[in-house]
Amino acid sequence: MLEEVFYPAFMLFVILLIVCRAAWCGLVITEVEPNPPGNSSGDIPGDLTHEFVEVYNTGPLPVNLSECYFIFGSSGSSTVNRCDPVVWAGDSLRNVGRDSAVQYAAQIPAGAFAIMLCRGYVSAPESTWYAIASGTFIFTSKNKYFRSGGLANSGTTIQLFDSSGLLLSSFNSFLSSAMDPGESWTQHLIAPDSQDFPGNWAIAFPTPGGQFPYQGAREYGSTLVINEVMSDPLEGHPEWIELFNPGDDTVDLRGWRIGGNEEDDFLLTPDMVFVPPGHFAIITEDNETASRFFPDALCPLIEPEAWDALRRDDDIIVIRDRNNVTIDSLAYAGDWFPVSKGVSFERVLPGGATNQKDNWHQSRNVSGSTAGFANSSPEEAVSAFHFTLQNSRIRPGCGCDLSRITMHVVKPADDQLTIKIYDIRGRVVRSICDRATGTAPYLFWDGKHGNGHLMPAGLYLISVRNEGSSAVLEKYPVALLK
Repeated sequence: MLEEVFYPAFMLFVILLIVCRAAWCGLVITEVEPNPPGNSSGDIPGDLTHEFVEVYNTGPLPVNLSECYFIFGSSGSSTVNRCDPVVWAGDSLRNVGRDSAVQYAAQIPAGAFAIMLCRGYVSAPESTWYAIASGTFIFTSKNKYFRSGGLANSGTTIQLFDSSGLLLSSFNSFLSSAMDPGESWTQHLIAPDSQDFPGNWAIAFPTPGGQFPYQGAREYGSTLVINEVMSDPLEGHPEWIELFNPGDDTVDLRGWRIGGNEEDDFLLTPDMVFVPPGHFAIITEDNETASRFFPDALCPLIEPEAWDALRRDDDIIVIRDRNNVTIDSLAYAGDWFPVSKGVSFERVLPGGATNQKDNWHQSRNVSGSTAGFANSSPEEAVSAFHFTLQNSRIRPGCGCDLSRITMHVVKPADDQLTIKIYDIRGRVVRSICDRATGTAPYLFWDGKHGNGHLMPAGLYLISVRNEGSSAVLEKYPVALLK
């Protein structure tokens, strides 16, 4: 009788122990770099040694990563390699983080990141090392590389097990041969508390030890608003509508639709197109033409499946999500303000009523619009100098938001603005403007010297001096990455 009671209770305890153990050991593979810079071009030392795997502890308790192990494979091969992570330490290993704030310990606390680097990582010049986020726990492999010949660019498979052989997390368990993020890019897990499936991975710039670029890509809340409209473009220019995300979550436009006065509405895009918080997306009748006229816009340009031409003076624009829920709609009228050819009309306050006349004005930008950038300010509001550095890292030629330093300037018309770039020795390497009165609202540095040559990787200083109604001298450190 005792056995009849004890045995089922014991088995239930074992099952619960296994389930809880998996839940407590919340390590998840969150970023994979199978195709680091140099793999194909060969111009950057490091190549295979710059492969890395990032994990994140989603559980409530610390986890000892050195008691776990990885299995690396390829969707096109039956050969697998076991790799046991060890804490990065030893006389021959330098401070790989270039920052004393990185961690060298086996226990990964709850909510912390760890990355595993190849042991050969330090054989490459320090200028090629990643900018690893402070607080990241650093591990390495016992071998020089994770896998003989390196990870497969397009078909890498990774499994993470605990010491008992319990599978904790995986990458590309669906055995796709199309998971190559492209050279110098990485695959990021969108939702760390979800599963390993194709739609839960996205390509982005490497952020080893950093927060998820697509942390809000699930539909927590769709906060896009119609932000700017070009209904009467110049000859040969396309019509377009700008969306802005004023919320806290990234929004995926896949499956969204756009409509208007007519009964039909049209699919925006069947692909994953992410609009992070504080960013823009441009919907245009002709993507190819728009890309020529908006070379500085780094936001997505989307050409829907069809385009219902905008009326010059009055029209209706409706944006719906993939569930056919209306997210925002604008009904503008001809008596709002005079319509000028080649001049857009802009939203004043993202949180203001979309269909309130006072919440819109004609663009005051010298180009006639601010597509992909913050809307122009009313002239009477520009009484003080404001400077915003939108990114402090630059990787020239990456094709992403980090391809250049972006600076936003708002200043009184008569103020004189000087912006110069200095190297760490205090030498001027580039003058962006010198005592200029008329400047565009957005200024850029592409990482090049004034003579046109690309500057070497390292730290630089942006000096901003404004003279006039607002006397300002500010300095901003920035990093040029390779």
